[in-house]
Amino acid sequence: MRKINLKKYKKHFINLSESVAKKSFISFMILFLLFIFIAGIIFYSYGYLIVKKEVDIHVKQIQINDKSYNQFLGHYVERKTKFNLSETKHYSNPFKP
Repeated sequence: MRKINLKKYKKHFINLSESVAKKSFISFMILFLLFIFIAGIIFYSYGYLIVKKEVDIHVKQIQINDKSYNQFLGHYVERKTKFNLSETKHYSNPFKP
């Protein structure tokens, strides 16, 4: 198995970064055009193509289970009466002696 020479790669990386720094305007333009191209692809796939496609809408009728609905109404009325009864109760203040 071969050993990886990290010093050689470090030297190449430093040379690459120096050459990019020397030609900063050209590297900025290349990166700028690359980002514009990527943004265009993203806009085209998520913005433009979705507007062009027609969406199939399937309307499904809502069905209610009568037994569960009546059970819910019974619990709701019971809770509402308990809540209304709690207004008439007078609770003592535990923080006053």
